[in-house]
Amino acid sequence: MSNERIDLTQFEEITKGTWEATGPEHPHYGVIRIHPCSATVRRYQRDWKTEEAWYANAKAIVAVPDLIAELKRMYKREDELLDALRIIRDDLDGIIASIEAVRSVFVGVLPQGIVREIETLQKVRNFANDASL
Repeated sequence: MSNERIDLTQFEEITKGTWEATGPEHPHYGVIRIHPCSATVRRYQRDWKTEEAWYANAKAIVAVPDLIAELKRMYKREDELLDALRIIRDDLDGIIASIEAVRSVFVGVLPQGIVREIETLQKVRNFANDASL
């Protein structure tokens, strides 16, 4: 799997509206038509594909507009979450820097519970940094 996003601009001119499959003329072979985009899924009597695969292919084509719309929503949500992680990372950078300044003055004096909490903050900061890259 690639970290590269699919360029959704290539699909901006697809036929608008709800797509639906109609047909076939014969239940075991023929043409399933996809409206309103004028696509077809053909199956012949001696086709190696199963009938289930034939119908599944037609359903997949019909789902294309919804899949593209969902992917757009997911990309937008991913961007929002990455922005939130960057904010958390940046805020924790400042907090940890302040804590480290105090910690350097009180070396060996801070209670173990506070030291563990500082380590937890550092782990959260590191996670936010790694996830936002």
